[in-house]
Amino acid sequence: MGFMDKVMEVGNQAATAVNQAVDKGQAELDRVNSKRKSDALLRDLGALVFLRDSGRGDATTDTEIARIIAEIQAHEAGGGVIDLAVKTSAPVASAPEASTEGD
Repeated sequence: MGFMDKVMEVGNQAATAVNQAVDKGQAELDRVNSKRKSDALLRDLGALVFLRDSGRGDATTDTEIARIIAEIQAHEAGGGVIDLAVKTSAPVASAPEASTEGD
């Protein structure tokens, strides 16, 4: 193997490594953008449900809720990232302390 063949081999290996890094970065960017889109859709859905359930919705609220649900379903069907984990929770009530008075 001549010197130029070795140079070409090293160059090809470097190009392969760069392409793999770019592909990995693009995949992560796609994942972040997908999550960002689903987060926005879920936020809008929650806002509309809140408006409807608090009596502040209007004639278009139910139509908008159905539209957003359809968008979320399409996003998920297309492989989109959807995080349905509840981020807040109700405070846990502590058990009342047992009274030792009068025992």
